[in-house]
Amino acid sequence: MRPSRLPSSKSRFRFRVFALDAVCAVSAPIAALLLRNPTLLERSDLTSIIIYSVVSFGFCLLSFIGFRLADSVPQVFSHRESLETAKAALVGVAAAAIFTFTFTRLDDIPRSVPAVHLLLLITALNLVRLVRRNLAHRRDTNGARLRYEDEENVIVVGGNKLAWFYVQMLDTLGVGNRRIVGILDDNKELHGRSIFGHVVLGSPSEAVSLVHDFGMHGTPISRFVVCERDRERALNIVATLEPLCLLEEIELELLAEQLGIPKDDYAAPDAVILPPSANQLSNFFKVKRVIDVSVSLVAVIAFIPLFVIIAALIIVESGLPILFWQRRVGRDGRSIFVYKFRTMLKPIDGNGRRLNDAERRSALGNLLRATRLDELPQLFAVFTGDMSLIGPRPLLPVDQPDGDTARLRVSPGITGWAQVHGGNLISPEEKRVLDDFYVDNASLRLDLLIVWRTLMTVILGDARRRSGLEGALHGSNVLSGAPVSDQT
Repeated sequence: MRPSRLPSSKSRFRFRVFALDAVCAVSAPIAALLLRNPTLLERSDLTSIIIYSVVSFGFCLLSFIGFRLADSVPQVFSHRESLETAKAALVGVAAAAIFTFTFTRLDDIPRSVPAVHLLLLITALNLVRLVRRNLAHRRDTNGARLRYEDEENVIVVGGNKLAWFYVQMLDTLGVGNRRIVGILDDNKELHGRSIFGHVVLGSPSEAVSLVHDFGMHGTPISRFVVCERDRERALNIVATLEPLCLLEEIELELLAEQLGIPKDDYAAPDAVILPPSANQLSNFFKVKRVIDVSVSLVAVIAFIPLFVIIAALIIVESGLPILFWQRRVGRDGRSIFVYKFRTMLKPIDGNGRRLNDAERRSALGNLLRATRLDELPQLFAVFTGDMSLIGPRPLLPVDQPDGDTARLRVSPGITGWAQVHGGNLISPEEKRVLDDFYVDNASLRLDLLIVWRTLMTVILGDARRRSGLEGALHGSNVLSGAPVSDQT
């Protein structure tokens, strides 16, 4: 699951670097150079070495800021933060190596140094965070150790993701003074393996002998925790363990119920039911993807100066963030994120007063919307495949009609047949009909026509196309619609 995106009013970019990260950024390239060649620093000319070290430090700091490494909470450092530090280190070292190679060809520096540098930097960053987490945990617990009578020995039943979560939670928080002594699972292939160091000892059917063995070794079992999301299987395990629990006065709990996980949470989601003609899309859509990738790549490169100018104007006018995003419905009902340049001022002014929509409008925002330049960031979504240059516009989940799946058969577009027939000036039903027409009749000729009419819409503004609308609603030829007034 990807991290949640924050609304624009809460998405604040902080230029902040953790001090020890800066130390790692300074020391890692020097350590890599020394490991690769201990006599390297004895040379009289250290220009290349100094350049590589300084450039590497600068790019790594920029990468750390971009990945917001200083914003993580030390007490809950996890594998996700570890991956983020690795990505930040990779970006920083790669950028430094490419930049340095471009100007110095890495003269006097062994070619393996960037690889060693990357490994050292990732190790150092993660080691620093692990030490911080352990120190924070010691501070929170005051280094106290449980007394024997306070311990609650637990056997986890299940070697699955829920068990993995429970074990990690206990190791991190020490909930209820519980201490895991072992894991049980019916899968014999898991026997002898471990989850966070806790061994899968056997099957639930062996619980009686295991409880006896632990008791003989001074470790009385206090609780079984069944980590099974399937309710029927969980109840079967309970039936197996219940006689032993009643006899030995051992607590028995179902973790899924304790956490409030509904019994149907793990069921496969309902498939998107497409109409019978879903598999009869024209062959043009196979070619269309190639066109989308090629055109979007060229457009992104060509518009880089425009991206920079618009971003700078937004920052000058209202500050960060530059982009506005919305979660919308894409092909096959999948969630996609649609990005635009931010065209409205922040919802709260400097005095904490909430602004209405009229107060949030600006001259720059009106210009970007009128010229459709606010849509330019969606070119990146076209390149990655979430969107297409031309297709039905993606809708907000709340606006997606029930049972309307024809538009979901193809990737949503930056512009489309409905947009050139009036956009916001036509009703949802008219948009649906026009989008259905495009899905069934897409062709290179139709796409070129949409591109031309989009340009005319940018110049002349939105206008309802009466003949096109009537043709779509009555099933006649809609390719000849001309712009008319707002009356139909």
